Amino acid sequence: MKAIQYKQYGGYEQLKLVDLPEPVCGKNEVLVKITKAAINAGDNTLRLGNYHGSKLPLVPGFEGAGVIVNSGNTNWKTGTRVMFTGQFGITIDGTWQEFVSIPSQQCVAIPENLNDSQAAGFLIAYLTAFLALKSGSFVANKSVLIPAVGGAVGNAGIQLAKALGASIIISTAGSTDKANQAKNLGYQNVIDLSKEKIVPKVMELTNNKGVDIIVDGLGGSFSGEAAGAISYNGKHVIYGATMGAITNLNVFDLIFHNSSMIGFAALISQSADELQSAYKVIIDLVKQNKISPVISKEFPLSEASEAQKFQIENRPFGKVILSL
Repeated sequence: MKAIQYKQYGGYEQLKLVDLPEPVCGKNEVLVKITKAAINAGDNTLRLGNYHGSKLPLVPGFEGAGVIVNSGNTNWKTGTRVMFTGQFGITIDGTWQEFVSIPSQQCVAIPENLNDSQAAGFLIAYLTAFLALKSGSFVANKSVLIPAVGGAVGNAGIQLAKALGASIIISTAGSTDKANQAKNLGYQNVIDLSKEKIVPKVMELTNNKGVDIIVDGLGGSFSGEAAGAISYNGKHVIYGATMGAITNLNVFDLIFHNSSMIGFAALISQSADELQSAYKVIIDLVKQNKISPVISKEFPLSEASEAQKFQIENRPFGKVILSL
């Protein structure tokens, strides 16, 4: 079968199209013919060698979608469309290959109103966003700041907050072009960080109250600045650091607002019951057409290196997908 694999850490050029043996369906596993596979920022982190739990050689890909071609000894039916995520592309070979053998409990049936491309890029973004909101004690009528409107988790968080009844949703864009793109797609309260400051703009939009919850995947200088935009008793949930791991923080922003900063290990710190509960909520919202992944661009599997470079360097609006 065709697969993308790297045998040593390094640049995009390490991603090679190779032939590998088709995996064997083990006990309590199903064999899935992959139709679409998502590209995530973490795939780049691993290829650079910045994650110490990975193995070499490695087929990347944290999540994907496809069709069950062998249901083994499980209750799944051959021909069922499924999406899945797990330790794929980290400690075991991932989704950038034609076939993957998957533990049956990690499969999620794809709702009819999601196509395979949307399904491939769905689980990580929406689970992360939902659980991060939950970590911030989100309930209806709370206000939220979710930066990176064009990023997968940022966009998912905005959709979820709206569907679940947030009073006001504020987001950010790193450029005027992306801010305009977001506004043209119907997103409101998008702060253009290339020419606007986060705290005064948030205060303007919230009548000087600040936001109840920040769901922050940017880290870096953004996290320190955004701490000044939190409301009294607010919560600032940090799940990522695409702008860097180090920030400068005025601790009085926390003290005088009686607010808290919370580190959130997405999809690692949750129990199986918590994940199943989250699955139920977000799948129900999909079926009601209240949330839907945004796809930026698709590439054939053979162009995986170009696709990953596009995802990292162009920072597109929406998910980048590999088509198999």
